[in-house]
This record gives sequence, structure tokens and C-alpha cells, in this order.
Amino acid sequence: MAYDASLDYILWVIIFRLCFYLNYSIDDQSFIRLYQTTAAATYSQVIRFHYVEQVPAYSKSDFQIFNSTGSSHRPLKVGYLSNTFASHSVGFLCHQALGYHDRSQVEIFAYFYDRYDDEQLKHDEIYHFFLNNIQHFHDVRNHSISEIVEIIRKDQLDVLVFLDSSTNSVGWEVLAMRVCPVQVSWLGGDSPGLPEIDYFLVDPYVLTPDSQKDYSEQLLRLPTFIATDQFAVENLNLVKFRAYLNIPETSVIYWTSSSAYKRNTECVSAQLDIIRQVEDCVLVIRGMSDLPAMIELYKRMAKEKGVADKLRFLAIAPTPARHRAELELADIMLDTFPYTGATQTMEALWRGVPVLTKVGQHYYGANELYPRYKIIG
Repeated sequence: MAYDASLDYILWVIIFRLCFYLNYSIDDQSFIRLYQTTAAATYSQVIRFHYVEQVPAYSKSDFQIFNSTGSSHRPLKVGYLSNTFASHSVGFLCHQALGYHDRSQVEIFAYFYDRYDDEQLKHDEIYHFFLNNIQHFHDVRNHSISEIVEIIRKDQLDVLVFLDSSTNSVGWEVLAMRVCPVQVSWLGGDSPGLPEIDYFLVDPYVLTPDSQKDYSEQLLRLPTFIATDQFAVENLNLVKFRAYLNIPETSVIYWTSSSAYKRNTECVSAQLDIIRQVEDCVLVIRGMSDLPAMIELYKRMAKEKGVADKLRFLAIAPTPARHRAELELADIMLDTFPYTGATQTMEALWRGVPVLTKVGQHYYGANELYPRYKIIG
């Protein structure tokens, strides 16, 4: 196969990345996964060709797979590949689980790439938790793809778990080169669909029973999808905070907290229709990215529906712990759709705030909330 490597690389990165954004506007798992896996297969070929002169591209047969019955003298060697080993949604949700591995059974490796600079990490408690609790923590932020591939291969892992879904090309490129006999996707979002990913860890609810037909990865359904202990929370005077937002003592407080990417006219309209039916209530809106456009959308649609006076806009909290403290003010959280809440939904439920959602058909349409309710009953 002959490639114009530079052109194909750019083209397939774009196509592969665009598949992720389909989840924000389309609630059709089969449609999204068809494009995802098709793009991923070609993207993988391009990557393997692109790096072939720097580092060999392996296949699964190039590794001697660990056999627990024949190698009981050593723990299973499990690695985690991510750019979120810090104060990030994925880091919040997995740091305790990774720290609680039984070290007599599992030897843990972490490969931390991209995203953060040293100044950001200096006082990051989640980062330091990973640093102090992972046996072999490799900081590969300043390494090339070929160097990262070689570092992981030298560790001779049995299993590599990828945590970043379809959000970062560094991880995709490492996986495409096949660094480990068993490569797994988990937690950070829907699995990327790369042919080099063998398994996708889910639970009985986050994907429908017939979802396997849409995935090239083998779905492994764990009893539960996420295991967290607790979240850090600041002390907050809720009376003063309520007054700051100019919310009467008797008002019901609806709350929506999400990236602007997850909001669309149908979602915003549904939220405003809910508060229009409740006489004494407000809707607190906290968002991220493209804030002016999001605020303008809410204001315009609220004015059309006659509920403009019920809106309260709230800036991003200075820390995640502060955000969780502020959540306690809410009476009910209104979710987004078709791309629903994840970490913030977990935080709301943990703080005792009920969440109203619309369960969708794809991974991001069910995600953390629906499985939690099914388990709770």
C-alpha cells in the first residue's frame, strides 16, 4: 500500500476526530459506530505506515501472552495510558480504583502524556496521588510517539488499559502500533474503535444488550463500571451563596452544569419548558467553552418562553471541590441530551441531588447516570 503519508495523516485524523462529535447531535449508536470503526481502521493503517521507519508496528501474534496458570510466580503486569492522571474528570473517577489494586496480584504501570505542564501539576492533589500510589509511573509528556511505544514495550505488559477514548491522538497512535498483547479501552468515553483495541470494559447497562454488533472490540461487562470512594468538597455558606445568586428562600432551584458542546436548542428548550411549569423556581446555568454564545441562546429562548427572570448564570468554580460544594444548593439537576452528563452527574448524585435525564441510545446517551439508577433500583 502506497500512501501520501502527510496528506492521509491529516485527513484521517480529521475524519476520526469528527466521529466523536457526532455524539453531540445524533442519537444513533449503529450509525455513529459504523463511521467510527471504518475511520479507525484506515487511520490505524496510516499511523502504522507513518511510523514504520522509526519503530516496528507489531501485531498481537508478536507477543507471548501471559498465562496465569504457567506464570503464577509473578503478578499480572497492567499498564494505564492516559493524559488525565491529574485533576480531570477521568482522574477523579479512577485514581482510587487504581490505587487500590492488590499488589500481590497486579503490578501497575502508568504512562502519562500530553496536556499538563509542570506548573499545573505542582499543587495538583490527584496527580500526586497517582505519582505516589502507582508502582511504575512514567512521565512521557516530552517523548515522541516512537519513544513512548518503546518505553511501554520494554515494560513487557500483559494488559494495557487506555483511558482517553476519542479525545487525544497520542494515545491512538501508541495503540495503533500495538505495544502489548492485550489492549483495552475503559472509562474516558466510548471506545475509539481501533482494530488494535481488543476489549472495551462496560457494565450491563451503559450499553444495550445488542450493542456488540456495533463494536469491533469485544465488550466485557463488569458488574459495575466505576468504583469511587469520595470526592473532595470545600466548606461553603449556602445561605450567602444563595443570596449571591439572588434566589428567594422559597424558590425551587434547578441546576444545569455542562460544556456548551453538549447543549443544543432542543435540550435548552426542554429545560426552559420545565421551569416554565413551576411557578416559584430558578434555573442555575453553569457552562464551559463558548460561554457568550451559550448565554445568548438561553437568554433568547427564555425571553421567547417568558421565563427570562428565572435564569441565573454562574461562572466556572475556581476548584472542583468548590463546584461540588455549590451543588448542594440545587434541588434537582437537569441533564443534557443526546450527550448526557458524566462526572458532574456522579458528583450531583453523590451530593444527594437527583438528576433528571433523557436516556439515549448511544454510549454517551446513557453513560454514568442510567447505570447508577439501575443498580440503585
